[in-house]
Amino acid sequence: MLDAAKWRARLTELARQAGVPGAVLGIWADGREVLAAFGVLSSATAVRVTRDSLFQVGSITKVWTATMIMQLVDEGLLSLGTTVSQVLSGARLGAGDISDQVTVQHLLTHTSGIDGDIFTDTGRGDDCVQRYVSGLDRAASAFPPGGAYSYCNSGYVLLGGPVDVWGLPRSVGPAGLITAAAHDLLAFARFHLDGGSTPTGKQLLSEASAAAMQDPRAEIPGFGATADTTGSATGLGWRVERWDGQTIVGHDGDTIGQSAYLRINPQARVAVCLLTNSARSESLYREVFAEVFGALTGITMPAGPCPAEGPPENLERHAGRYERTSRRCEVSVHDKRLRMLLTMTGHLGELVGSQPEELILYPVDASGANFVCRSDDDDPWTPVAFGQLAGGVPYLFLGGRVTPRVA
Repeated sequence: MLDAAKWRARLTELARQAGVPGAVLGIWADGREVLAAFGVLSSATAVRVTRDSLFQVGSITKVWTATMIMQLVDEGLLSLGTTVSQVLSGARLGAGDISDQVTVQHLLTHTSGIDGDIFTDTGRGDDCVQRYVSGLDRAASAFPPGGAYSYCNSGYVLLGGPVDVWGLPRSVGPAGLITAAAHDLLAFARFHLDGGSTPTGKQLLSEASAAAMQDPRAEIPGFGATADTTGSATGLGWRVERWDGQTIVGHDGDTIGQSAYLRINPQARVAVCLLTNSARSESLYREVFAEVFGALTGITMPAGPCPAEGPPENLERHAGRYERTSRRCEVSVHDKRLRMLLTMTGHLGELVGSQPEELILYPVDASGANFVCRSDDDDPWTPVAFGQLAGGVPYLFLGGRVTPRVA
């Protein structure tokens, strides 16, 4: 049985330890919903968080967008093989125009190759998405369509362009602008747990499409997998992982000053969400979700990566400048340590006004390709991997994105 008082107390204790000002935890299990609130919505106003407080869910929005696309697939208006040029007449992707090569599946699985962290504000009018898409004629590509996985916000804005009814006013709405309460997020999770059916039995999405969304389709580069904990993959909208041999689907969402987390165990029919008003709440997420899933399903959440002893040899091979839209990473070797100067650029840099950050990359194994870094001693470690694209171009993989090395 769910003990609401227990989870309210644990959220309070762990959020205070993590320095998160406000949060709501939502749990669906055993046919019951439990919501727990902690803290304040704003440190400036001191307004208390309640169980029905609204938070930005950021990129969890993408699963909503993917669900709507799959509804269009069910209706025969699209297929996963439909290209951008077939559905958005006149749209151009990049100087070479790859709109006839990029498919709906490429966009849903972040494998289009579009260098897509483009945050152009095209106003609040009804044509904001159309105007955003028209600006993608200048978008660069990191690799050919289908060549790799690299998280792409612009791809989901493109997916939002077939939708007739537009409810979100800003241009990047399909990629990350939904605002919701924890109850709303759990209701959406239950919709997918029930194979696209509402509590009243209305089938809004076919069972086949709901299942297809959770089917792994493209591997996400990573390391540290074990026999019971395979690496992450992307489905159609969902991220798919294995915890203790069981499938976990979910998504995270980060906006300016807020972070949200959603995980679903289809086998145990358990869904958990955490909404926070802190951009540095990953440690809280890991502590809370490890306890909740351990108590309710008996599975162990995989531990995050951590440094290994001793630096690998030949670190100089990774030195250089890596760049993509909105990010520049300058990697160098000093005092036998690999260091990275991370700078936000473009519209995103202007939006958040951040300063360049220097990080030390610590090896996690003897491969010489896998590292971790963090901004603060209390933060969880962030994985960083080096690799090569099919054409031999070296890249750095950070934050889910492929960042090619430039001359």
